[in-house]
Amino acid sequence: MQVYLAYLAANRARSWKSGETLLSLAQRRPDFLAVHHIFPATATRNGARRTDTHCMANYALLSQTDNERFSSSEPADVLLQLKPDQQRRAKLQLGTTDPDDLLDQEDFLVGRAKRLAEELNQFLGLP
Repeated sequence: MQVYLAYLAANRARSWKSGETLLSLAQRRPDFLAVHHIFPATATRNGARRTDTHCMANYALLSQTDNERFSSSEPADVLLQLKPDQQRRAKLQLGTTDPDDLLDQEDFLVGRAKRLAEELNQFLGLP
């Protein structure tokens, strides 16, 4: 998670709604940052509890306040709540601003895991 935070800080990532930089949040007090579950851990699909919510591909870093706002919302609904400039901030972590891309949890998480691996390897200078 520390490498991911360094990557986000280097890319001047901001919390989606508040617009605060993650770096400034971390520098003030690390507990101002929160690990956000893109697909909420408490949500269910068709009556079945989700089992793949606790994986790196399902994590985003936000301010504690933004995380509390979105913690039980489906990701497509979160995007629809955001203004265009806020959606652009979310895109750095989600990889999309299209709510339809967030309807299939498995497809999204598999694609995001691959993208994260590629981006973090590049950030670290690895092949």
